[in-house]
Amino acid sequence: MFVESYLKRIGYSGNISPSIETLNKLHAHHLFNIPFENIDIHIRKPLNLEKSKLYNKIITNNRGGICYELNGLFFHLLKSLNFNTWIISGRVFDKTKGYGPNYDHLALIVKIEKKEYLVDVGFGDFSLTPLIINSTVKNTNQTFIIDKLKDNYRVSKKTKRGIKPLYIFKKEEQKISNFLEMSLFHQTSSNSKFTQNLLITIKTADGRDTITNKIYKSKSRVNEVKEEIKTLSLFLEKLNNSFGISDISLS
Repeated sequence: MFVESYLKRIGYSGNISPSIETLNKLHAHHLFNIPFENIDIHIRKPLNLEKSKLYNKIITNNRGGICYELNGLFFHLLKSLNFNTWIISGRVFDKTKGYGPNYDHLALIVKIEKKEYLVDVGFGDFSLTPLIINSTVKNTNQTFIIDKLKDNYRVSKKTKRGIKPLYIFKKEEQKISNFLEMSLFHQTSSNSKFTQNLLITIKTADGRDTITNKIYKSKSRVNEVKEEIKTLSLFLEKLNNSFGISDISLS
């Protein structure tokens, strides 16, 4: 039931054998159908990283989540499909503070036929497909690089202004329980970017839809539409129409 419901949630009905082709498709379908969002943090609803709680929120209630939730649940799906996968810790880059602490970000590694792939459906505007470690990958008009930085691997993205560092990681396997302290920090600390700004974003066929605080933005390859969200009813309408979120308590 877990696998069937998860695949239905992301609109996937293809081959589920543990291959790179399957992984690529699952990864893309996830990004097109489940938003990155931190609504619960802003309505002061504690995040719960247990498998059953993540399933109820993301699959049953058609919600999204942040990295600990999205990649945490995707890990359980890949394990259920017999992928060789494990959880890793990432340290996210901040242009004023440098790289953050351990367990700042949760991502996955999948090993297929001696190649290791970075898998990340919980970083907002990220790669559409998994990234081969120690490689340069171009997809959907974006180019990502994974290279070595001392004893870490560094993930970067090419932009018009140059190379933008995203995060660093080590390949050592981690437990979800190791992330609980940082998850609490990101839910409660005024120093967390997640408490400072409401963010809801999802990949679309030719771009991305995003709500940042009170601004809705729909961006395609050729156009960008911005709209100020002035009322609660408009906010709820955008949540439902653009992100598929309707089951939420704002009280």
